[in-house]
Amino acid sequence: MPTKRKIHVVRLCGALIALSSLCLAGCGSEFSSVSGTVRMDGQPLVAGTDVRGTVYFYPESTTGAPAVGRLDESGQYSLTTGSNDGAQPGAYKVTIGATRIIAAKIEGDAPSGRPMTPMFYADPRRSPFRVEVEPGSNVLDFDIRSKP
Repeated sequence: MPTKRKIHVVRLCGALIALSSLCLAGCGSEFSSVSGTVRMDGQPLVAGTDVRGTVYFYPESTTGAPAVGRLDESGQYSLTTGSNDGAQPGAYKVTIGATRIIAAKIEGDAPSGRPMTPMFYADPRRSPFRVEVEPGSNVLDFDIRSKP
């Protein structure tokens, strides 16, 4: 028959294991949520079935993976990094690109596309956007022009 002390030790160990599991699952997450809206010439850059738009965050440091967000039908994006929601805190170069999808003229051929945004916005070396992702929740909006 177990003694009261053994029962207490077993319960304490169980509680510590449960607490450790919670911390490993949710404490110290290295990813911050990042979302926002992209506007072109003052209007949301709307994506849909005939337009594909993306926002890339490239870390300015030599470590870390880029984060990407797809524009939706209201010009909004939310970043993911690999299979994780968000981006790691730090400094980033931001690129933005949107392409109008052109259906193939011959059935079975691949569709093509026509850029809707100036190419320099999609080039990390030329894009004017630099941001700092802070721990926690970040809302980062971008305004671009269709003509430079």
